[in-house]
Amino acid sequence: MDAIEEVIRQEYNLGALGASEQAKTFYAARGWRPWRGRLSVLTAIGVESLGRGNGSVHVFTHGVPVDVTGELTCEWREGELW
Repeated sequence: MDAIEEVIRQEYNLGALGASEQAKTFYAARGWRPWRGRLSVLTAIGVESLGRGNGSVHVFTHGVPVDVTGELTCEWREGELW
């Protein structure tokens, strides 16, 4: 996780991932926060809503204010989106 978090710090405003129930404590201890707002996915036909997050998607930010109750959109991919 150190390497991933360092890439996020150097290259991105935030990182996001899906966390299992068992891993939530691990991520929280590292500074990852659960996303509480709406989730969506960017598809070939536009943005499609996935509904409100249930706390399984976590974000890692560093010095950038982020409203975790807003909307978070990922790009579509095969398999699990987050």
